[in-house]
Amino acid sequence: MNPWLKNYGRDRYTFTEEAGAITTRKAYETEASRSHGYPRTAWLQLAIVYGAGLYTAKEQGIVKKGVYFQAFWKAHYFDWLLFMRRGAIYGLVGGFFLGTYMFGSPEISGHRAYNKYRYYFCMPKTDPNNRNTSYFINF
Repeated sequence: MNPWLKNYGRDRYTFTEEAGAITTRKAYETEASRSHGYPRTAWLQLAIVYGAGLYTAKEQGIVKKGVYFQAFWKAHYFDWLLFMRRGAIYGLVGGFFLGTYMFGSPEISGHRAYNKYRYYFCMPKTDPNNRNTSYFINF
């Protein structure tokens, strides 16, 4: 520490170094997983996708009633398109929202979604012609 800065960068009560950049970087790296509840949400999504496949196989008669663990995807007439549709809707999207509500933080997730919306759709664009300052200079 330079003596002329008078404790610059240190907490004034404990004299420990402030680690704002480290804390911010750690929060930036872990915010998505904390807000959506990963990895528990991923396991929930995987279970729902498996359930969608089992339900599709039971509808087709591949799996008997009361059987919950079977390699239903090995059947040659398994309906892959219906399974992918149900898996995407219920497993990935529904499991994502359910896992966020159960294991994550819906408040942080809402803020993240709103900030992404503002970043992609509402942020001001740079003006390469610099019209604003040239307007003030001319008049």
